[in-house]
Amino acid sequence: MLTRIQSALNNLEQIHGITVLWACESGSRAWDFASPDSDWDVRLLYVHPRDWYLSVYEERDVVELPIDEQLDLMGWDLRKSLRLLAKANISLHEWLVSPVVYREAEPAAWLRTLATEAFQPLSACHHYAALARRGLSAIDAANMVRLKRYCYALRAVLCCQWVVKYHTQPPLPIGELLTDILPDGEIRQAVDELLAAKRGDGEGATCPRQPILDRFLHGELARLESRFPANPPRIRRERLDGVFRAVLDWRG
Repeated sequence: MLTRIQSALNNLEQIHGITVLWACESGSRAWDFASPDSDWDVRLLYVHPRDWYLSVYEERDVVELPIDEQLDLMGWDLRKSLRLLAKANISLHEWLVSPVVYREAEPAAWLRTLATEAFQPLSACHHYAALARRGLSAIDAANMVRLKRYCYALRAVLCCQWVVKYHTQPPLPIGELLTDILPDGEIRQAVDELLAAKRGDGEGATCPRQPILDRFLHGELARLESRFPANPPRIRRERLDGVFRAVLDWRG
């Protein structure tokens, strides 16, 4: 699969005339609770030659491959990515801290630094809380729950806890979140059992409702919502333009 991913990235570069700046894993494989049959969620940031941006009409700023059962590959153009960073897009922030990296060019470090500067903790908290509420609503309505749904709700709550505590983008691997936020105890044991089952079973595996997890997730979400931090001032346009031009100079 790693060879296939590299080949797909090369093909995208050739077909679209782009240069991949950053390619990473964004799904359960980056979060470290992939099932044996989990697909590969590859996300990338790329740049065109300078003249592509000097047009009266803007062209499509997304590239992708048709989704199949194994590989889901999609990416955003540099200008789109910078605009999304200015809007505190959490998906993009997560891509840039992924521990599973398939390709990294020099400007990726500039984008990662910019993402740290542009991080908006209040916006991140609202994002993760919304994910947690959506997951918990589905859990509450079921008798048998997909392991995947529990893991997603758990991760969202842990990320929200991290942002409230540190005001920074949370790490992607769930083990890092747990070590810091839930190092031991009865709830941690239940979480470890859940994660072991998710890693060992298929994507569609289910389990009975877990009252200890239900109480923890609902309780933490309610507690956190009164503690969301404020956002700092938005990153300045001049800073974004500077990185944009620097990457274009690097690309040539």
